Amino acid sequence: MTIKSLYRPGESFEFFKALRKNCNYALFKVNFWGSGGITPSVKRGYAKLSGDLVSTLNGDIGMVLSPDQFRRIKGRLRQGKRLGAFFAPGCCDNPDYITKIPVILRDGSYNMMRSMNIKKREDISEDIIQEIRRIIEEDEEMSECIFCKIVKGEIPAVVVYEDQKVIAFEDINPISKGHTLIIPKNHAENLWEIPEEDLTAIHIASKKVGKAIMNALNATGIALLQLNGKGANQVIMHYHLHLIPRLEETPPLPVSSWELRPGNMDEIKKIAEQIKAQLR
Repeated sequence: MTIKSLYRPGESFEFFKALRKNCNYALFKVNFWGSGGITPSVKRGYAKLSGDLVSTLNGDIGMVLSPDQFRRIKGRLRQGKRLGAFFAPGCCDNPDYITKIPVILRDGSYNMMRSMNIKKREDISEDIIQEIRRIIEEDEEMSECIFCKIVKGEIPAVVVYEDQKVIAFEDINPISKGHTLIIPKNHAENLWEIPEEDLTAIHIASKKVGKAIMNALNATGIALLQLNGKGANQVIMHYHLHLIPRLEETPPLPVSSWELRPGNMDEIKKIAEQIKAQLR
């Protein structure tokens, strides 16, 4: 069926319905003439397929998502409100006649963009492409994260505390009775990735939960342990803080009972200077 055969003067509403049905994922260019007529044209080179790099009306760079990718990210990433997401310039009879395409942007948000309002780009630098792909890959890792699934209620946990930003639950492989984990609800892999407001919320909650553990178990102390990276034996790549109560009958924690041996002061000072240089 040709576009010309679809169009009848005075029937622009029905025309665009038919055009949308027969030319899915195409870019439509609508021109207005003084007589009020509408001249649509389809540019086949502008088809939007998953993985295509595109730019929005205000110049933001993004990538078209596949249906599976969109289903995964929809509940986790923020939806933006960019120009071109909610309207199609030149549309009079039906503001929804253009196919909606999911696009993920460089800032980690996504938009359902009208096809006619995004332009396929083939001149994007490799650095930007990799930046966008990393966002998608990180989200795919999150979809497999056991702690994210606990937050969403997809797998059970023995929860002892929850607020807007954090959740605390019992470790199912405890070092001691009452061993509890506190995690941020938003996924962050480690100390360097977690936003400051989530980090603050974790430690405010640890004070409250730690006091409850001490009182409930009559503990003699409590150790807070937080691991970053595989070299530190971090197993689940979602920031988490261990609260490990110390009871009368439990042996000392190796990490808190090392042998005290004097260090080399020259070496200690040299390393301190190296650290301070990185903080400037």
